[in-house]
Amino acid sequence: MSNIKGIVRKVEDVGRVVLPKELRKSFNINDGTSVDIYPENGRIVLEVVKNSCLICNGADNLRDCKGNYICQNCIAEMSWKI
Repeated sequence: MSNIKGIVRKVEDVGRVVLPKELRKSFNINDGTSVDIYPENGRIVLEVVKNSCLICNGADNLRDCKGNYICQNCIAEMSWKI
């Protein structure tokens, strides 16, 4: 985790907030990284979206299929059923 604390940013007129470079680096947030933003206990939470299999929710050996991910195990299981 990061030791970065106390960084204040202003919200731009379009609602955008820039995440500091140190924070992005610390959490491996790169250009194109998807984040989930949601309220929780009176706070706004920003969480990096981890890719997972559309079928089993696993995170290993994923293949991208038009922006959706399917793991090799599910692909292999579907292959013999076709």
